[in-house]
Amino acid sequence: MKSPTAHMNCGTNAGYYRHYRRHERACEWCRDAHNESARQRRRQRQVSVDAHLFAAVYLDTTPARQVEVEAALGRAAIDRLVERFDRAAR
Repeated sequence: MKSPTAHMNCGTNAGYYRHYRRHERACEWCRDAHNESARQRRRQRQVSVDAHLFAAVYLDTTPARQVEVEAALGRAAIDRLVERFDRAAR
């Protein structure tokens, strides 16, 4: 891999991909910009829902829908949410 070369758009996500296309190691500025861009994309994909509310909705839905949710989130995550719901209901 080549050493990084400074470009006009260094410090941006586009600069990171410019290094990548030129088979260069990205400079620190471009790596930082690329990492921040990735963090923003992850934040945009995330949805925050109250665990108690989610468990209540999950338990109130059809078994077929529960299977879909379990496939998407994993059985262990669902079990933890339902357990928290049960503890709060006591």
